[in-house]
Amino acid sequence: MKPRLKLSVLYSDDYGERFIGNLINFYGFCRACETFNERLYCDNCRYVYGSYAGDFCLVSFVSKPNVPFIDEPESILPPVPKCDVLVAVALHPDLLLALPSVLARGGLKALIVPVEDPAWLSPGLARQIREECSIHGLECSFPKPFCSIDNVNNGSVIDGFVAYFKIGKPVLDIEVSGEIVRDVKVLRSSPCGSTWYIAKRMVGCTIDELPDVVSKAHHAYPCTASMAYDQEIGDTILHKAGHIIFEAIYRGISDSEASLKLLKVLREREIFVSS
Repeated sequence: MKPRLKLSVLYSDDYGERFIGNLINFYGFCRACETFNERLYCDNCRYVYGSYAGDFCLVSFVSKPNVPFIDEPESILPPVPKCDVLVAVALHPDLLLALPSVLARGGLKALIVPVEDPAWLSPGLARQIREECSIHGLECSFPKPFCSIDNVNNGSVIDGFVAYFKIGKPVLDIEVSGEIVRDVKVLRSSPCGSTWYIAKRMVGCTIDELPDVVSKAHHAYPCTASMAYDQEIGDTILHKAGHIIFEAIYRGISDSEASLKLLKVLREREIFVSS
């Protein structure tokens, strides 16, 4: 039995609640079946995911001060109990910059600052926070979007976070026969939980139908990534998130003939994934 990983979350945006809800997996969090035209009965596909409610040390909404600078940012931050990882969602820049020293004093090991909107974290601020984390011996990650965070198998705490909670860059196991998707298993979900929703919509679709079905599901969940242009990635974060789920689908199809068929269909739609 793998050791438990303890998590704290500070958030100043509704996305934080989506992320927390996905991990807690409370009854009613997912409404995917109710949005089907056929009004399908929920088959509790998320039951296999379980609940990580017992692994939270702190969940706290932090009001974002409507000022450019905060004189004493540490006075605004709530006390963070000792745990393994803190996820900070859309906090004020001065609060983010104060976190490394606060977390180091509290014995934390890693800081994750997801970026669903370019306004949440500038590249310059990310560099500053990374330098502060290095000084204080903290791991850090700034995934843009959050569903781009991956397990790179280097034994890090952040690797452990991805593996333990089964969230990050989506991983799917897709059964296809006769060019029809028969079953989709979610092995790793996006942190917001959209992967479960998309997987549900894929079952019964042909390979040709997948681009339209997945794109519609990705927007309908909805994906919370911003449509604002991001200079660092040269695209919108929403578009990057869309490419991430399509790559997960392509890689999740074990049938080589079906995966090549999907790759051809995606390229015809100018949806590019690495082959």
